[in-house]
Amino acid sequence: METSIKEGIRAALLLDFGVFLSDVLYIYIALHFFSQRDSIMEHEHSITLVTGILLVFFGLYQFLGKKKKKAMHEPQHLIRTRSKDLRLFLKGFLINIINPTILLYWFGMIFVGFSKNAFTDNEMIMFLCAIMASFFSIDVLKIIGARQLKKVVTPEFMHHLNRAIGVILMLFGAVMMVKGMKLFA
Repeated sequence: METSIKEGIRAALLLDFGVFLSDVLYIYIALHFFSQRDSIMEHEHSITLVTGILLVFFGLYQFLGKKKKKAMHEPQHLIRTRSKDLRLFLKGFLINIINPTILLYWFGMIFVGFSKNAFTDNEMIMFLCAIMASFFSIDVLKIIGARQLKKVVTPEFMHHLNRAIGVILMLFGAVMMVKGMKLFA
């Protein structure tokens, strides 16, 4: 949203496309890892417990995060060049690819889908495509509506939203931890 407000819709879409492609790469890596699922599922309890612990920590991080005071400004009239476009794309790709939580998220999604044989391989691909389509669609809507949302999305609002997301992550993490501990019994 910030890129959309500061640099325009096209710039934000380029950035988001970089994020999208890095997600596709992470999904490929996670799918390749879980292609050995028979041997991995022997450790389902450990993986579930560790995933739960990680979610609780991510939730705490979100919940305790400091409030940003930076206000968003109107877009500057920037001259678009191919090198700037490439930089925006790479920025989105690299910001997403260096974030280990993104890889853990995709590992978690694929683990949940494959645990207890919930999905066949084709169903897993459809599940992941649906998640990616949802993420990308929501991002595009946020990018297009960024100027209108600017009045609502204040630093205070974002702080409260991040706290709520933190609570949700901690709850999911706690559920997974309990599930993982039950599997040990």
